Amino acid sequence: EYCPARTMVNSNSKNLEITDLSKVIEDNSRRDQWGNKIRRRLEIILGIQKKRYDAYYSVNLPREFKNHLFFICPEDIFEVVPQIGFQAMRSGMILIGSSTKAYESLGFSDCINYLSVGETWSLASLEKVLGKIKELDVTAIEAMLNCSQILLAEIESAAIETLEGLCKKQEFRE
Repeated sequence: EYCPARTMVNSNSKNLEITDLSKVIEDNSRRDQWGNKIRRRLEIILGIQKKRYDAYYSVNLPREFKNHLFFICPEDIFEVVPQIGFQAMRSGMILIGSSTKAYESLGFSDCINYLSVGETWSLASLEKVLGKIKELDVTAIEAMLNCSQILLAEIESAAIETLEGLCKKQEFRE
């Protein structure tokens, strides 16, 4: 499946009583398969694809980010933390992610600066984290948010240093 964790969150959002902004609008991993080419053409002709895209792009992310404290952020298809996760952090949200290398290599620590579903995304692991959130008091949430913002600043600082280093190498070559 293209994005199994996002698909699981999307299909269970009502039962989990969460706001779901995640939409998998097109599965590019199977784009070249003959049957999918026909299905895609039919969706374009029937206007289904346009409706899906309109729904996807109609969400006002800044407003939604201001109205929530936590952001469920499964890794993307390349098994990295997606950029939208960092945008959510910049907006003052705490990420819910996994305890895989994607998160741990960036310095994420469970219950310190994010909440982890464990190594594998499942409905049971997500329900466990959502239950944990309901038990958190305001002080714990504020502390986690503060640590999340410190981590974000460290990640962005390291990214800038890396880019500056690459630019200097390029200038040296020229």
